[in-house]
Amino acid sequence: MLHIRDLHTHYGHVHALRGVSIDIQEGEIVTLIGNNGAGKSTLLNTISGLVPVTSGTIEFMGQNISFLSSEAIVKAGIAQAPEGRRVFPRSSVMENLEMGAFIRKDAHNVHKDIEAMMDRFPILRERRKQMAGTLSGGEQQMLTIARALMSRPKLLMLDEPSLGLMPTIVQDIFKLIREIHSEEGTTILLVEQNARKALAVADNAYVLETGEVVLQGSAEELQKSDQVRKAYLGEGSTSKYSTRKEVL
Repeated sequence: MLHIRDLHTHYGHVHALRGVSIDIQEGEIVTLIGNNGAGKSTLLNTISGLVPVTSGTIEFMGQNISFLSSEAIVKAGIAQAPEGRRVFPRSSVMENLEMGAFIRKDAHNVHKDIEAMMDRFPILRERRKQMAGTLSGGEQQMLTIARALMSRPKLLMLDEPSLGLMPTIVQDIFKLIREIHSEEGTTILLVEQNARKALAVADNAYVLETGEVVLQGSAEELQKSDQVRKAYLGEGSTSKYSTRKEVL
């Protein structure tokens, strides 16, 4: 479904992604783990067209989308729930959901999908007229995910969905990720600092360090990796990887 080859991006003079290559098959959950500043969010923003590609290719469903606009990428079937619960704070819950469907022309089905989102997230039905900026952190995260789903994406990208949330809400978020995947069949690319939970839901995983993929393999294999256990699962030393790429 998604094939990225030798991807490089820059923020000004900063070389943010350095030859990243990843593959995501349809129906998978793939997670990206790594420390702050590793390039995880940059990769998602580059796929979404928010950060320009310096070199390399991003191919989605057989189409090269490397230089498409963000709107065209959404139309191609990719939606992102961004880091930091970026709702439209001065718009209602209902208006946020409607904005998630901005590319769609099927008004009747949009209304049906909004109802489906409110069935999936009952708290959003209760808050439907409330300004999004007044929701709790967990409610805003649910709204951000629901808004992304309103475009009916083939690939849903989630950027740090558990960031800053209470442990009980984190449990709910990961339960939701499993449900979206199993019930809707949606392919998911998950960026998450909670490596333990991310690897528990994922099929495959990549570890990023300073803009490079340094480790990749099945989620089960990475859970057993001494390097991952020490650096990301809090088991023993927290020494970093070398930049040598490995495949498990």
